[in-house]
This record gives sequence, structure tokens and C-alpha cells, in this order.
Amino acid sequence: MIGLRCLWSLIEREVLCQEAQRLGLTVSEDELQKGWEAELELLRKRFTRDNGATVSEQELLDKAGATRQEAREDLRKALLVAKLEAHLLEKHNVTVTDEEVREFFEANKKIARRPDQCHIKQMFFRGDQGSAQREAAGKKAETAMKRIRAGETFEGVTRDMSEGLFKEEGGDFGLRPVAALPPFLAEPAYELEAGQVSGVIESDLGFHIIKLVEIAPGAEIPLEKVAPGIRKSLLAEKSARLAKELFREAAEKEGAVQVFLELEKTLAAYPELNLFEQEAAKE
Repeated sequence: MIGLRCLWSLIEREVLCQEAQRLGLTVSEDELQKGWEAELELLRKRFTRDNGATVSEQELLDKAGATRQEAREDLRKALLVAKLEAHLLEKHNVTVTDEEVREFFEANKKIARRPDQCHIKQMFFRGDQGSAQREAAGKKAETAMKRIRAGETFEGVTRDMSEGLFKEEGGDFGLRPVAALPPFLAEPAYELEAGQVSGVIESDLGFHIIKLVEIAPGAEIPLEKVAPGIRKSLLAEKSARLAKELFREAAEKEGAVQVFLELEKTLAAYPELNLFEQEAAKE
């Protein structure tokens, strides 16, 4: 069941759409179609079939639980509200200054920082904690370690013995954010010099041996690279505030009373929605 806050959000959108229409703003069929195609493309990147095939439009609609007409009408309203927000920015001559961008950047430097990255190669021998295979996996890891110490290459032993990912590539994981690696691999990697091989590492999954290729320390991303994104985000915040102010003004008009009457009817039909109102009052 939709909560009270969701209902208010829907009401706000309807009121803003009415205000946009009153101002003569419209969304053409061409604009709607372009927006529709862009939305489908975005959703197809998020959802794929198990075999990697492209998801059809109907499959996406089924996931959303909406008909094509409902989804396109919903998109039309979203585009109309976006036009209204752009109109309000222009009307009130609202911009984002370089100083505002700089202040946001300084206050959020952690966001604008490239994380430490680590490039390792790994060989893995599966033997889950408590499984019958664990002892055998440990012996395989020790055998692999002896072969490396005897002069064989890490990559060659990995191709021959590993049971892990990227076996045929010599266990090469590529350059990845350190945070993306499990601690039992990341921590030993920091203790190695480039080109060095670790000892046998034990985890709940089994046994690992890693070779460090490099650690690339994180660095602050320059302001000029992130400034366009920051400016766009701040402008969106300002336009949303203007739209909310317009909604409050419009909601006080006589014609808006019908909207609130419809809300009351909904709450009367579904008393459980009042629980959301009670919870909101506690916050």
C-alpha cells in the first residue's frame, strides 16, 4: 500500500503539472518519444537476461507493473515538471556561482577523491570451512607455494593448479578499488612490494596465494573535473526548491481544494494509511 508521503508526492506532481499547463508549457510527442527511448535504454542497462540478451520493452513494463500507456503518461508528467523547473530557474534568474561550486567541493572532498586501487594476481584452492575438501585444498596450496619457491612463475603455477577466477589469465584481477577486495586479500597486499608473492592465506572459502602487481594510491580529483557535475546537482536542488514553493502557493488556491478532498477519500477508503501519518508525527 502506498504511504501517505507517496500520496503527497503524487499530489505535488499533479499540482505542478497543472501549473505548467497554466503557463502554456507542454511536452511534444517528439520530446516524449526521445525521453521514452532514453528511459528504455537506461533500464535495459540495469536489467539483462541470464544469457545477456536485450530485455524487451514489454518485459520492462511487466517488471514495473504498468501498461505502456501508463508508463508514457507518467514520463510525460515528469518531463513537464522538469520543464516547469527550468522555467522557474529562468524566471527567477537563478544560477550556481563558481563560489558555490567551490564551497561544495571543499565540504565534500571525500566524494571527489579517487580511492586507493590495487592490482593483484591470485590463485585459489576451494575448501569451505568445515568441509571435507578443506584439508586437501590446504595441501594443494602448499604444493603450489613450493613450486613458486623452486623457481616456477606465479602465472604458470596458477594456470596449472588454481581453481579460482581468471585462471587462464594467470589469476590477473586487474586494477580494482581496494574497497572492492575482501580484507583477507587487501591487507596482505599492502605488506608486499610490487612483484612479491605472499604466503598461503587462509579464509573461510579456502586458501589463497597472491602476487602484487601494484598499488595505486588514491588522489583528489581536481575541481575542474567535477565542477560540471556539482553545478548540475546544485542547480537541480535550487529548481526543486522553487517548484516546492510554487506547489505551496498553488495548494492555497481555491481550485486546489479538490486535490485534498481526493486525499481524504483515499484515507477513508484505506484507514491503514493513517498509520503513516501517525508515524510521521512522531519523527
